[in-house]
Amino acid sequence: MEKSLKSKKIPSNEDQLKRNSKLLIIYTILGGISSFFFYFMLARVLSVEEYSLFYAFIALTYFFMIPQETVKMVTAKYTTKFLCQNKPGKIKTLYIDSNKFVFKYSIVGFVLFLLIYPLLGGLMHATFLQYLLFSFCILVIFLVPVSWGILQGMNRFNRLGILSFLYHFFLLVAAGILILAGFGLNGSLISIAISDLFCFVVGLLMIGPLLKIKKEKFNEKGLFRYSIAVFAILGLLIVMNSIDVFIARYFFSNTDSGLYGGISTISKTIFFVSIAVARVMFPKVAEIDELGKGDDKAESKSLLKTSLLITGSLFLVLILAAILFPELIILIVLGEKYLSVAPLLKYAIISMAFLSFSTIVAFYNLSLNWNKKLTARIIGAFVFLEIVLTVMFHSSLKEFILMILIANIWLFIVLLSTTKVYEKPVNIQNKIKNEKIKKAIFKSKK
Repeated sequence: MEKSLKSKKIPSNEDQLKRNSKLLIIYTILGGISSFFFYFMLARVLSVEEYSLFYAFIALTYFFMIPQETVKMVTAKYTTKFLCQNKPGKIKTLYIDSNKFVFKYSIVGFVLFLLIYPLLGGLMHATFLQYLLFSFCILVIFLVPVSWGILQGMNRFNRLGILSFLYHFFLLVAAGILILAGFGLNGSLISIAISDLFCFVVGLLMIGPLLKIKKEKFNEKGLFRYSIAVFAILGLLIVMNSIDVFIARYFFSNTDSGLYGGISTISKTIFFVSIAVARVMFPKVAEIDELGKGDDKAESKSLLKTSLLITGSLFLVLILAAILFPELIILIVLGEKYLSVAPLLKYAIISMAFLSFSTIVAFYNLSLNWNKKLTARIIGAFVFLEIVLTVMFHSSLKEFILMILIANIWLFIVLLSTTKVYEKPVNIQNKIKNEKIKKAIFKSKK
């Protein structure tokens, strides 16, 4: 039996990264198609001013992504760790305790979000009803990431991809039904909470086999410190990704900020694909680090390069399309009323591509538990630089986008210089057991 385990060939981490990245990208594309029809529908049903307000609410969900992604990454990191320790019972404890913790603070967040309506609602020019309908998503939006992180840490990327696709699909269906029923913008806002609720239920069903395992107690002293580091780095990246929407809304008219929101939506395609690639890379690099393979430096760097190449390939496709057919893309995705900003699409895509590359490097550093403080300080400095540049130079939308582009290019260059890894002793037997335990947990029990 021992010999058969040793002789069993396990796919290389790079092969798994490529295969699982393709899988997640396919589901991301399917989700993107649903998302395309969602925004396609809204861009035509809502006025430019209403779409501008809706997009401002969507930009707020990017800030919600800070705790969301923190939960995903911390859960994924420790799921991988417990698998490497052959302790699946600790994963069940992690799942249950995380859900309790998240739901408790979701209620607190919901109440606090309502209390700041006079300030935030006034800034966004939203009515209390619009604000309230959107705020219901806070009660469920942070529960889905727990199941997500467990699936990611166990490399169950097929289920993870399905869950990702279903979010966009449920959003499209819920919004479509409510808009057809005559609820317009209000229906679009409440559909966010409805979609999150459905995804929570689906995620619970996917984690079902794990809940049959006996719980094991654990006391991870480093979990809180790691969570803070992840929260800080992801928070700064998401601020970097979304602060431009609010600055544009402040300095430009509702119409111009709505036009900017339109091309920003298209450019973010590459960002969400890079997140899919980074999510596949993250547990694989963390596993290399945890198992302590002797060649972890070369293998980890190889996974980083492959992740950047996959994202770069998509960037080349998008930028060529934006250069050759900008009007056609705008016309298909957003409609005729957005054609005036078609020449700016290529700049927005280049800018978002470099931010996407930086995100992959940041995920890489976090997966190795390496250079966390330095990574956070660098991103924080460039968030400040982006704010300064856009506040000082915004005479036109083109100048505004170019300032963001400059900040994103330099962020990637500086972050790339931080990539380092360290070596640990070889532990091949743990890797073989790790692969077996992933399969055993999800086997149906008779």
